[in-house]
Amino acid sequence: MALIFGLGMGLYDLLTGANPGKGSHRIPSAVVIQAVIGTLWGLTFTGYFVVLWPLSYMNHEMLSSAWKECEPPSGATG
Repeated sequence: MALIFGLGMGLYDLLTGANPGKGSHRIPSAVVIQAVIGTLWGLTFTGYFVVLWPLSYMNHEMLSSAWKECEPPSGATG
């Protein structure tokens, strides 16, 4: 998910030119890759993954249990 967020931010920066920097020449692929790597670097080295990883697991468990509750009984016809 963080990768997709970084990709979206990179594409936004590329399309809008929100962060032009020095000069006008920017390599499009480098702009996008910089945002992706920056996002992953920030999550890893600031320690957010220590909190987000268990939260992600709990979220998947809650969704799984909610999905199982919504399933029809095994003998039901539809």
